[in-house]
Amino acid sequence: MNINDFIELINSKTGMSLDPRDADKDLSHIDDWDSLNFVYMIVELEKAGNIKLDVEDILACRSLRTIYEKMNDEIIKNKP
Repeated sequence: MNINDFIELINSKTGMSLDPRDADKDLSHIDDWDSLNFVYMIVELEKAGNIKLDVEDILACRSLRTIYEKMNDEIIKNKP
């Protein structure tokens, strides 16, 4: 999954209208970002990547790009 697919997945599952240019914004500067969208995102990323994410690691991320990178790291670690 590339960053554009990642953003599109978040948009489709949360109803947000993020643009790939939002990937590097601080999460606190993204309109409509809230705890409910965070939970939806975690659930969908785990399904999409067939992984289990450490919620505390994801909470420490300050941008969508860092969340994307954590997700990809987890996918790589769990490859058979």
